[in-house]
Amino acid sequence: MLDQLQPFMQGPGDEGEIKRGSRMIPSLRRYGNQLIGMPTPIGHALGGIAAGTLIGGAAETDGDRSRLVRWLALLAVLGMLPDADFLVGAHREASHSVGAVLLVVGGGVLVVPRQPRIWAATGAAYLTHVVLDWLGTDTVAPFGLMALWPIDTAFYMSSVELFHPVCRQYWLVGCWASLGRAVAVELAVIGPFAAVGLVRTGLRRRRSRDRSGDTRAPRSPRG
Repeated sequence: MLDQLQPFMQGPGDEGEIKRGSRMIPSLRRYGNQLIGMPTPIGHALGGIAAGTLIGGAAETDGDRSRLVRWLALLAVLGMLPDADFLVGAHREASHSVGAVLLVVGGGVLVVPRQPRIWAATGAAYLTHVVLDWLGTDTVAPFGLMALWPIDTAFYMSSVELFHPVCRQYWLVGCWASLGRAVAVELAVIGPFAAVGLVRTGLRRRRSRDRSGDTRAPRSPRG
């Protein structure tokens, strides 16, 4: 995938169009600057759950339902976490990079020693945000994200634009239609991976419960 990385340093072009290399993205003047060219939080949460469960399964939850719910919630939060950089006004910079992924993995090593599967799962959950944003159609300069920080501080965007811009003018009916289409694409693209991961996690949880003997005794018939 790295061979498809392209740095984009261009600003807005003429007549509301955005220039990327030799290609032009059609004007989106209907919503002006109220567009986000990246997946929604729903897509990012699904991505975190998909990657985390496919790699880590039920992790070390030992078949406990409440621990499993907390594990899935953690993966969803990690999938959305890079966008917390909105709070400091540095969106799509260092938090959207492989360097940040390594920091997450390093944090996991400190918090849960000798659990490489958890390290890999949490790092992958965070990485999905970087990959999904990289595949988005960005509409705000600087286009792309600082994917290779700290090695490189250039902004990168894939030549494959899988996810479309999302409207932020929530008081408009057309905006909600745009959001609905965006979520539908995310469910179609990311949903199957999340479903497989959840099924795999459920099977692992059942096997873990069977091994620990945590099974319910069958009810005796009423006489």
